[in-house]
Amino acid sequence: MRRALILLAASALFAVTGLSLAASRDEPEVLNAQIDNCLRGQWREVSYTAQSAVAGDGPVTLSGAGRTLRFSSGREIMDYGQGVTYTGKTTKHQISVYRTGKVIYSVRLEGGKLHFTGLTADATEKITVDGQQVSSGPIGASSAPLEADCQRTTLTLSEPGHKAVFERLAVKP
Repeated sequence: MRRALILLAASALFAVTGLSLAASRDEPEVLNAQIDNCLRGQWREVSYTAQSAVAGDGPVTLSGAGRTLRFSSGREIMDYGQGVTYTGKTTKHQISVYRTGKVIYSVRLEGGKLHFTGLTADATEKITVDGQQVSSGPIGASSAPLEADCQRTTLTLSEPGHKAVFERLAVKP
């Protein structure tokens, strides 16, 4: 029963955050894409929330912060470094998602949305429920576009039920 709950939670989480369990190991196709000058540089995540529902257990909002993004030459490098943990609580269980490594995309900004292609990932994730590991493996990401609101010192990436806020670390990567 617990494993079914976790798989449902993981499936719902990945659907909301754009993550999937499979990751391509192909090199990204670097596009001659336009990266808005505001996006260029390095960013640190200061806030992350992703809402989902776990069948039979109700809603869960995962939250946390710590990954970095670097935008340069039509690419985004998402770096979880030594590890970032996102946590949430359902009515019955504490859920944690721990991620390490890097995910690289080719990106383009069009109509206020970031579009992603050419995924390569050297990143892993562990999912725990009430302190017990229930899943571990490579992470990947979808190509679903995200709303991008870039201000001089802050960047917000969002879609319904998902929001990540970053602060600028450096203008040049």
